[in-house]
Amino acid sequence: MQCLEAQAVLSAQHDGEAVTDAEAQAARAHCASCRSCDAFVRTLDRLDRVARPALPEGLADRIMEAAQAQAAPRTTDATVEVEPAGTPPIDELVATEPAARSPRVLWLRAAP
Repeated sequence: MQCLEAQAVLSAQHDGEAVTDAEAQAARAHCASCRSCDAFVRTLDRLDRVARPALPEGLADRIMEAAQAQAAPRTTDATVEVEPAGTPPIDELVATEPAARSPRVLWLRAAP
């Protein structure tokens, strides 16, 4: 097992995600023989000892309300204008650009 894979497995396990026993065992075996991965495991262990701050009263409810408000369908009184019949599609308009212009000039003109 490579370092990144071992660290990903152990991080997932630390976060409570489903990890098979074989994956966890292989990751721990790798970390036992790798200094940087061993340091990673020690860091995960130290994270478990860090005190978690208490959330302000009602914070979770306010976050959920804001998320639901953003997800709710919005209705507006705006009028949608439809292109008049006979307007060429944008592909045709772009295709009729003069050939004398270089692509770089068009890119620089479009960048701002």
